[in-house]
Amino acid sequence: MSETYIDHKPFLSARFDVHEYANAVIQGRQYQPDADEPGSSSTALNSSARDVAAASGSTGRRQERGEKGDLGLEVAKLNYGIEDVTRQLRQEVSTSYPLLLTHLTTSLSLSSHLSPIRSSLASLSSSLDRLQSKIHAPHAHLALLVARLTRAGQLDDLARRASRFVIVSRRLEGQMERLRALVEREKARDKGKGKGSGKDDDGEREREVKEGEMAKAALSVAELDALLKPPAANGDALVGPADGHADGTEADAAEIPLTTLDFVRAYAPVVDEARDDLIREMEAMVIHGLAELDQTLLSSSLQTAHNLRLLPDLVGNLLADLNDAVTVRVRRAFDVGAIAKDVAGKDTSHSAIKFTARKSTEPSSSAAPLWASVLWTRLERVIDDIANCCIKVYTLEKVLRVKRDGASQVEFLEEVMKTLDEKPSFTFWTTLAKGFEAQSKDIKSQWLQQTLSTGYPRLLRLFHDFFAKIAVHTDTVYTLEHQSPETVLVLRSIAPFETLYLTRSTARMSDAAALAMQSYLAARGNPPGASEGVAIARVVTNELDSARFDPLLVRNVARNAAKVLDGFAGRIDGALVKDFTATSLIGPQATPAQQVNAQLVSCLYQARLNLSYVEPQFGAKVAETIAPSVAAFETAYLRTTDALDTAIRREMTAILARIHRVDFGKPVDPMAAGGSSPYMQDLTDKLAFLRNEVLGRMSLGEMMKEWVIKLAKHVIRTFLVHASIARPLGESGRLKLTGNMTELEMALQNFVATGQVAGQKGGVKLDRIGDEYLALRSFRQLLFAPRTALANPVETVHLPPLVVLHHITVLSPFKLPHELHGWSEAEYVGWLDRHTDEDAWKLVEDGIRGQFECRADGDGDGSGSGAAREDGGGDEQKERDEAWRLVQEVLEHARAGEDATPGA
Repeated sequence: MSETYIDHKPFLSARFDVHEYANAVIQGRQYQPDADEPGSSSTALNSSARDVAAASGSTGRRQERGEKGDLGLEVAKLNYGIEDVTRQLRQEVSTSYPLLLTHLTTSLSLSSHLSPIRSSLASLSSSLDRLQSKIHAPHAHLALLVARLTRAGQLDDLARRASRFVIVSRRLEGQMERLRALVEREKARDKGKGKGSGKDDDGEREREVKEGEMAKAALSVAELDALLKPPAANGDALVGPADGHADGTEADAAEIPLTTLDFVRAYAPVVDEARDDLIREMEAMVIHGLAELDQTLLSSSLQTAHNLRLLPDLVGNLLADLNDAVTVRVRRAFDVGAIAKDVAGKDTSHSAIKFTARKSTEPSSSAAPLWASVLWTRLERVIDDIANCCIKVYTLEKVLRVKRDGASQVEFLEEVMKTLDEKPSFTFWTTLAKGFEAQSKDIKSQWLQQTLSTGYPRLLRLFHDFFAKIAVHTDTVYTLEHQSPETVLVLRSIAPFETLYLTRSTARMSDAAALAMQSYLAARGNPPGASEGVAIARVVTNELDSARFDPLLVRNVARNAAKVLDGFAGRIDGALVKDFTATSLIGPQATPAQQVNAQLVSCLYQARLNLSYVEPQFGAKVAETIAPSVAAFETAYLRTTDALDTAIRREMTAILARIHRVDFGKPVDPMAAGGSSPYMQDLTDKLAFLRNEVLGRMSLGEMMKEWVIKLAKHVIRTFLVHASIARPLGESGRLKLTGNMTELEMALQNFVATGQVAGQKGGVKLDRIGDEYLALRSFRQLLFAPRTALANPVETVHLPPLVVLHHITVLSPFKLPHELHGWSEAEYVGWLDRHTDEDAWKLVEDGIRGQFECRADGDGDGSGSGAAREDGGGDEQKERDEAWRLVQEVLEHARAGEDATPGA
């Protein structure tokens, strides 16, 4: 039979029951003992019985026959299973019997080794019993003796502390009696003073005695408190542990409390009463000392607190009270409801009463001035109270720093800092800053915010008064040069008001700058001119002047002003015309670009000129802040004026170069009508055009005067160079040049008056041109001077040596430098402008020397003798020799003057 259909699990279960298995087989269901709950067999049987009874009669017999067949089958299975289990057991025993025999043999061999071990254990047990009798019994006896000794030590310590308690208590009674007597006399004396009696020295001496008695009584109370403390808290007792336990053994921790004695418990209320009296007198002394800033009285009270071991607590409570007072006063100063009550108390008009009935926190427009007055009055009182609190804190800290412990010489401040986080002064400043910062950020009233931001300078002045009051008692400094960190911390707490004020200040400066450019940018109207530049500078100066009393505020205003000025300079620079029409001098009228640039340059110059006075008025730091912006103004207009100056110089040089188109060697035609030379007429017209149309439109003040003077010098220098190389030069040419110079002087006289109002005193005269003007007047005499006088330095004192060299060369047979090098007159003059005087002298000297030496060599060789005879070579050689001699003398005097100038 196959074994695959046999299920062994029910037989192996711990819950297997033969009867339940038989019932399951009879009912034809699978037996699962693990699935059934314990005690559920009867339930299953009853359920099966009900199922059998419910079956129909027709099918009952057939089912019974089927169940009988199944029962036999299950019995057969059971028998087979029993046989199978038996077979497996026999097989397992047959397989494992050698191992079982081995274990048995091993157990028998071990039994022989266990006997010595049992005997050793018995011997060890007997040894332990002997040791216990020799050690444990003496140890128990010694422990009993030690306990008795410890108890005796505790009793001795208790007696010693009780004796000390009695001594200190008697001493305290005497001290308190004397102290109470002194207090009563002081009260009587105070009443006598109230009636008009004068100050007596006995009262001062008695007060000193009282302070000493308080300090002594405080020491006694502190010692009694230390004796009365429980053992666990007696680590800092004034009286040391008993003898024999000074090293901190267990006897100290187990000492008997002194309060276990009846007389000590009865006397404890007396100690408490004395302590309360001392604390009450000490607090009164502290309050009086702080109110009167009496450092002696405050020192005595702090000494009493130190003796009572209450110094850190006392200082902490004082600081907490002062800081709370500061916080409350700051909060009430910004309380709109309290302001409304004050207004109602001052103004009993119908409008004020009607306002107080409303829930709004905003005053009406008519009541706003009264509200503002009340607000500033409250702020002034708050600042006074804060100043008094600050002085008290610094006085307290000063006394704490001076006072020291008599035994350890440790400062009272150092002792207090063990419990405090920071120094009292730092705590005060932090609390003050936090109070103002919280109120400035939490303001919900628009009126209050607007009033404080608009009147921020007034608020700052209140803080300045506060700093001035406390400066005598503290180390805080708030000046233009230095600001203490504490003052900066407090002022930063009201930064929201400063931000609003700076916003309005910046808006005013920005509006002034925008207004100047508005009409020009919107409809291309008139560009901003000198008046707009002055207006912008005036607005900036006014804003700086409003904030000049505070070094930090004026710097912030200066930073904002620099930003506004930078933006304005950028807009003006963008509006300046930079194309060729800005420097075109064709005339007869100024180009639109020149007209626009003249206005913009005038605006920039006037703004920079008025802002240049910032440093002497507001200090170097403010000037450094706006200096880059002012420099940007100057850079912008100088870029335009420099380009125009270059164009003017180039135009003047070109006009004067046309002097060589005039024939100065041609004799005068008596029938020809007199008149000026064409180049001079052009120069005169151009100077008038520049004065009336170009430069005259600019309002540049002193800069314009210096500018026209420089241009006049350039015109004169260029004219003298061109006139000195004009050749041929006859008598009529000299007269014509003299007339041209007269016309030039008249034109320059009008030109240097550019920018001046007609009839204005202190105008510019030609004398301000300097050496160039003197050279122009001397050149007129040079034209008619004899050759022998050309080398005389007295005759040519105001003339440049180069002009004299040119004139000598023109009157001689020698060629001029530009003729030797093939240059035009304009190119030669341009070369002179780019080189030094020494280079020009050397160029002339080398040219004439070369010609002179070349001529001398030609005469020595005998060449050209016929030409010499034909052209009067003797006279020409004399002229050459004389010209070369004059050139050498002029150069010698010129170089000697150059060498003497540095040491003059």
